[in-house]
Amino acid sequence: MMLKRKLLVFAVVLALGFGSLYSAVAQTAETTPVATTDSTDLQDEIAAVDEAAQLDNTALLTKLSEQFKVDLAVLQDLNAQGYTAGQIWLALEISLQAGKPLSDALVQAASMHASGHGWGVLAQALGIDPGSKEFLALKQTLQIHTRTMASEVAAEHGNRVMTQNQTQEQTQTKAQDRTEGFGKPENAGTGQGGTHTAENAGTGQGGAHTAGAPADGGAGGGAAGHGSANGAGSGGNGSKR
Repeated sequence: MMLKRKLLVFAVVLALGFGSLYSAVAQTAETTPVATTDSTDLQDEIAAVDEAAQLDNTALLTKLSEQFKVDLAVLQDLNAQGYTAGQIWLALEISLQAGKPLSDALVQAASMHASGHGWGVLAQALGIDPGSKEFLALKQTLQIHTRTMASEVAAEHGNRVMTQNQTQEQTQTKAQDRTEGFGKPENAGTGQGGTHTAENAGTGQGGAHTAGAPADGGAGGGAAGHGSANGAGSGGNGSKR
């Protein structure tokens, strides 16, 4: 009988102990917030957009303009006011998803970026439960948008740089070919004071004469001889006088 009582008391104490432990665990679970989102993910998306803008800001803003149907001049003006491309992207998303004016969305986007807030704060701004399937799907869609846009801008920038380099190389090659062409044999004799060929002998100024010159020299010699004969005749007539 005594043994049964002891067992009964032990069972009651054990039950009370488990009850207290369960209450403590439950209370801790209620007071500890559940981490449903990564606070750094949203900042990573903003950074990805800003990095793409550093490669080609105009191309990035143009893609935002086309995606959200907002005039490019409006986005360029916001950028000139100091808003980064990443903040503009986030503001456009908030404006689209929550139906808010872009000016109000810009204030929220800039605040989230400056404070380092994550997806949870964005969910609250959109009026969506951070842990809901709706928001998880939206989060995935936004990530796809930013990564695709950033990769497209990077690829277009790379292609443009490659084309510019190829054009520059071609221009340099043509210039080098023209420079080397000035010294080729087919261009010899075209300048003044150069070596003259047989056909052009005696026609250049100050040039060295080659074969063919004796023909003109013979004529010159004949003229000189004629002059000598005349001179001799004149001299003879003078003596008779």
